[in-house]
Amino acid sequence: MHTASRLAIRTLCLAAATSLVGCGSSKLTASTGGPAEAGVCVGTPGALTSASLPRQTFGWTFVPAFAGADAGTSRDAGAVPVARDSGAAASRCATVSDGVTDFGDPLMTSTCVGEAWLRQTAAGPTLVFDDGSAFTWDGSLPATAAPYVASSSGDPVWADFEENTRSDCPECALYKTNTLEIRTSAGGIVRFYAQQGSTLPGMTDGQILDIFGVPATAMLDCTFQVRDSDCISFQRTEYGHQLATTPPQTVASGVWSTVDAPTGHYVALWYSSSETAAKVTCTDEPGEGTDNGFVAALVAP
Repeated sequence: MHTASRLAIRTLCLAAATSLVGCGSSKLTASTGGPAEAGVCVGTPGALTSASLPRQTFGWTFVPAFAGADAGTSRDAGAVPVARDSGAAASRCATVSDGVTDFGDPLMTSTCVGEAWLRQTAAGPTLVFDDGSAFTWDGSLPATAAPYVASSSGDPVWADFEENTRSDCPECALYKTNTLEIRTSAGGIVRFYAQQGSTLPGMTDGQILDIFGVPATAMLDCTFQVRDSDCISFQRTEYGHQLATTPPQTVASGVWSTVDAPTGHYVALWYSSSETAAKVTCTDEPGEGTDNGFVAALVAP
């Protein structure tokens, strides 16, 4: 394929990420309906394909300390972080190349794990690892969803981050998935957890039990059909959840909620979906999306 033609196709695919128009196909449509017990879905339907914009549930900007473009290796600023006084290994971030698309766009996985510092600034909290890699609060979520900082000098915490950059086909736009977990210490209470992306699976029973200290039961909210006459169709079901606290508490789908849990008082935003009867017939189209954004932040005691 000539370079000019490939660039033209790529432009169309990038447009698909926001307009839900697949490369060479008709516009995706979402129609409400389904079983009698399902309500009518209201508001926006969430990501319909992997190239669709996901729900905004992450809230941070990742500022890595590394530089360069060494494929297949982790990269840092050059200096090796020193071990902590606690004896724990110094925390650091790494990015590994997972190849490139036909257009040369990098596919990669970035991870950060270990002890870090959570500090408050005028613009919001920052999370800093030992190698200098940092996360800054980006303002896309309300201030009440930011993790609290107890000490004026910052709080030592434990954190785990992963970002994946992927593409479903040679001509498809790139998409990212992000997860960030902040705990009071390794194995301690979850102070903040967020996941954002157009292809992420839903929160597991174990994750919810870990965060809130109680299990949750999914409650059917609504269903709708997504159809593209040329390439893709599926049915999506959205769910709210009831937490097994005393008394039970409901976290409605896509609504900011407060939760009084055995592990503490949280603010949370939870999207949850399942997709069935999926049919993808084109090889140059993004795959089906999911609507599983989640964020929970522990409120200061």
